[in-house]
Amino acid sequence: MENEVEEWRPIFSHKEHQVSSWGRVRSLDRWVNYKNGSRHFIRGKLMKLVLGNHGYYQVALKGVTHLVHRLIVEAFIGPLNGNHVDHANGDKRNNLISNLRVCSRSENASNQKKHNDSSSGLKGVCWNDGRRKWMARICCNGKHVSLGYFSYKEDAALAYDASAIKLFGDFALTNARLGLVRC
Repeated sequence: MENEVEEWRPIFSHKEHQVSSWGRVRSLDRWVNYKNGSRHFIRGKLMKLVLGNHGYYQVALKGVTHLVHRLIVEAFIGPLNGNHVDHANGDKRNNLISNLRVCSRSENASNQKKHNDSSSGLKGVCWNDGRRKWMARICCNGKHVSLGYFSYKEDAALAYDASAIKLFGDFALTNARLGLVRC
């Protein structure tokens, strides 16, 4: 972040607010007209960001809560038109524009971390009692595909990683990238 210059852009749906390339939101200096005919000057300020239950920063603008990463992408890249926003490094709190990218729902799902209830502690690997081996599998377009059975869970993890890279490219979040196995 220290090498990036902070750039501010307007939020299209809220012209009196801006978002920055560093993930901050601010209101602008403005005059407010009251019904009685008087005017009042309001100085702009940095808006308070709240970490929501889902792990993403959000901000309230005119009483409506918005996900900050979506506001940033819409201001710097353009309308999402039904697409999703992916945090390239997997950190939901890192809203630097350089860490955000537009993606499909499927691409965004491919970049998920391993499930907390994973019996192996690895992504895409589980124990198969019937075969008494580790099974590697991957989900693509909503369907689970078996990648085979392995005596060692590390081998199953490497099979998952190879398949993830082939299917998801830059969006693949592999066991190696998570630091769970060595290549």
